[in-house]
Amino acid sequence: LARTRRAEGVQVYLDQRLEYLTHQYYLLRLSHDRLEQDLISRPISMRDALLKLRGLNEPGDDPATGAKTLLRLLAQYCQLESAALHELDESGQVVRPLASIGTVSALATDDPLVRQALGSRRLCHVRQAVAQDEASTRYLIVAPLTNLNGALYGLLTVEEMPFFSLQEEALQTINLLLGYYTDGLSMQTLARPIVEQLPDCPVPFAFEAQRLAHMHQSTQVSSIVVALECLPRAVEQDVPAQIHRFKRELDEIWEISTPQRTVLAILMPLGNAATAEGYIARLETWAQQKSGLSLAELGLFPHTLLLDATPPGSLLKRIQQLAHA
Repeated sequence: LARTRRAEGVQVYLDQRLEYLTHQYYLLRLSHDRLEQDLISRPISMRDALLKLRGLNEPGDDPATGAKTLLRLLAQYCQLESAALHELDESGQVVRPLASIGTVSALATDDPLVRQALGSRRLCHVRQAVAQDEASTRYLIVAPLTNLNGALYGLLTVEEMPFFSLQEEALQTINLLLGYYTDGLSMQTLARPIVEQLPDCPVPFAFEAQRLAHMHQSTQVSSIVVALECLPRAVEQDVPAQIHRFKRELDEIWEISTPQRTVLAILMPLGNAATAEGYIARLETWAQQKSGLSLAELGLFPHTLLLDATPPGSLLKRIQQLAHA
């Protein structure tokens, strides 16, 4: 009888474990299917999306063309089904609709979510309206297009999107793409404060540093700068010119040359400490294959600077100080 009771106890335990594992397997399948759908709907990386936005809004371009590209990227990444971009003047009045997807209606300027977004100059969504007892809003998401200086360019309104897509990651992605696009509308203006402090800094590098710092403030997505200190022996072997070939499409490089050393500052959008470590590891492998020497033996010393809470002007001054130390 004792052996029978033990066997029954073991059987109950095994049944419970089997039920638990079956439940976990079912959840894993659901999660895998969801990831597969996301992969199908977002076949390109965020870096590729930013690269598409970088070439928009050249002088003389029609803003509507860039707005259509931006809206297509937002629809692809955040699964927007019905949305529109509206051009606004400095007072917040609608100038004209720029682009739309799905079936959209005319902008309701008296909508509580629209008023809230324009008043706060921040992205607002329907959950905030419900929390404030303003659930009568027509929109799920309303986001203003503002640059680093707070200038208002337009308004994104989203009327329809899948229920499961209205989450923190989607809101962060919308903020990131809108901010990156809008800052690109005023490149010279945004770069001027840094160029005035550091006349040797290239305008594209200064502008990108400002834009990525603004992006971090609004989305908490960090970027990183790897500063490569090249001693004269490395410069004599033409190492800086060879490192230029490692530049990725979205990166920006600032080369500072002095009699004592040359510093290559590589600005990596959407990068973190792991990105910098991977880049330095690739350089280390390249140095070993090229000359059988380490980076230090070659005369190359990397420094990693995170573009987060530090103002971009202060960070770029630190890079310049490396060259003149």
